Amino acid sequence: MPWITRSKGYLRSAVAIRQMPLTASSASAAFVGVYGSPTYSGGSVNDAGTAVGTGVQASAPDKGSRAIRYGVSGAVELGHLGTDLAGFTNSAPGAVNASGTVVGSATKYGSGTSKGTRAVRWEPSGTDATELGNLGTDSNDVTSGRANAVNDAGVAVGEARKYVSFIHKGSRAVRWNPSGNVATELGHLGTDNTGYTYAAAFAINAGGTAVGTASKYNASGFILGERAVRWDASETAAVELGHLGTDAFGATITNANAINNAGIAVGYGNKHNVSGEWTGIRAIRWGASGAATELGHWAPTAPAHQAGQTK
Repeated sequence: MPWITRSKGYLRSAVAIRQMPLTASSASAAFVGVYGSPTYSGGSVNDAGTAVGTGVQASAPDKGSRAIRYGVSGAVELGHLGTDLAGFTNSAPGAVNASGTVVGSATKYGSGTSKGTRAVRWEPSGTDATELGNLGTDSNDVTSGRANAVNDAGVAVGEARKYVSFIHKGSRAVRWNPSGNVATELGHLGTDNTGYTYAAAFAINAGGTAVGTASKYNASGFILGERAVRWDASETAAVELGHLGTDAFGATITNANAINNAGIAVGYGNKHNVSGEWTGIRAIRWGASGAATELGHWAPTAPAHQAGQTK
């Protein structure tokens, strides 16, 4: 079974990354892509044609990357949460809703010192970054979080590191309501013996139901991989979604990364046969019941393996 190591022993499969090129505009000022062509990398686009992505300053010195909103008037740099003493910082959008509200992340600086990445929101009428709440910091006020999705009601979801008495306890899925910036911690599927675990929300539908992934632990604090989970609207408990079998130890990986307004979620997961042998990664659909439906693939009799993967 192909595990990929995360910090503090986390085990996770590879996740695909999406890029969307957008034509550069003369309004992009200092920030344009420099990776072979003048493009923005990102992100997300709404039905009105407002797109978001990231831009990198084309000329030296390097000032980091910035969140960019691209509409009929061209490219607009969105605000950040401070810079170091040389003017370096990073910000990135995660999603944009129908009204143009953008959510994502930005590195926060205090007196030129990085305080970690914070979840942020950019309102459609302006460019200032509003810092969203977190789940604690270390003793130096450092933490990390990001907003991954926002629905048309302005409810955002994502993830944030959790600290208890300045001690890192992993990351938790988080929901932020549009009326403020307080982080609501969403449920998980257990922790290790120190209280450490991981959960993240990647998508939210119009009704407020979110989906994502969470590490699963047994009663002894032993990790059993990660499971696709659903958080129902206005609730915080994590509902574990179905999988396509486990190995001999009961471990597997599934991840839900999108959900429509009918409550149908999609994602991917490892497949194991009845002997517990790993047979590849499959696309999965989950209905309201949470049962996993394996979607078709290109090689039904011989699962394809990505480079570097072994059974």
